[in-house]
Amino acid sequence: MDRNTSTQTGIKWQYIIAKTEYQSTQWLLTMARRICLLNSFTNLKHNIDNISNTGASSPAEAQICKV
Repeated sequence: MDRNTSTQTGIKWQYIIAKTEYQSTQWLLTMARRICLLNSFTNLKHNIDNISNTGASSPAEAQICKV
């Protein structure tokens, strides 16, 4: 294997590794977004529950009532 072929192979592997890292990062970001979205819905549900339980007219009021 001459030096040129070796360099091409090295570059190809660097590309594959970079692509894999990029895809992994994209996957992690997607998961993080889904978790944030899920937390938002969970918080919203808690706020609605708090309002229902306390008779408060807003989430902030429900927080005050809860404390």
